Amino acid sequence: MDYVDTVRRVARSLDLLKPDGSLGEMDSLKAVDLVVELEEATRISIPAHALRRETFASLETIATLLRDLANGG
Repeated sequence: MDYVDTVRRVARSLDLLKPDGSLGEMDSLKAVDLVVELEEATRISIPAHALRRETFASLETIATLLRDLANGG
């Protein structure tokens, strides 16, 4: 699975992308929406300890989290 594309698609559906395609700033409610949608799209549970600002800094950092979790990390 291409997690960057999945994150991009989900973020776009929630109107979280900037015009240049990068991830825009999120408040806590948007972050929760993103987590829920990503969990549904990937069937990967995102644990509470992973919910840090650094993790959600970019499409790539979110994709890395998902990849790590999918691989048992």
